[in-house]
Amino acid sequence: MLWLLMMVTTPFVANLLAGKGGFGVRFGIYALIQVIGIGSLIQMSRILGPAGLLRRNAPESARHPDNISLLATCLMFLVSIPVGFVTSGAFAFWAASPPAARGLRRLSANGRHATADHATADDARRADSPGPWMRN
Repeated sequence: MLWLLMMVTTPFVANLLAGKGGFGVRFGIYALIQVIGIGSLIQMSRILGPAGLLRRNAPESARHPDNISLLATCLMFLVSIPVGFVTSGAFAFWAASPPAARGLRRLSANGRHATADHATADDARRADSPGPWMRN
């Protein structure tokens, strides 16, 4: 419900962003609404798959979501809030989300490869199991 509330309030806050005066406050409110909405979306995607709440024919990308791009966007919105109080060029941080997502994806891939060498037999058994979302 929090995500839906943020989506409903977004047009009104965008109208506020287009106003005059107090740019830092207006910009911060808009960015905060987006951070809450994106954070809610990330949390929903983390809960729905493992809890078995997806329909049976849901695509594989829904079962194992890659939230790195959402996380990068959320981080860029968060970083832009204090910058918005200093300069009106804080919108540039929003445009930097795709390169930030690529950077985060590379960092997470490096971490996975570094730990893959130390896999145990337990990890191999878990990798072969269908997982909690494949109930009979």
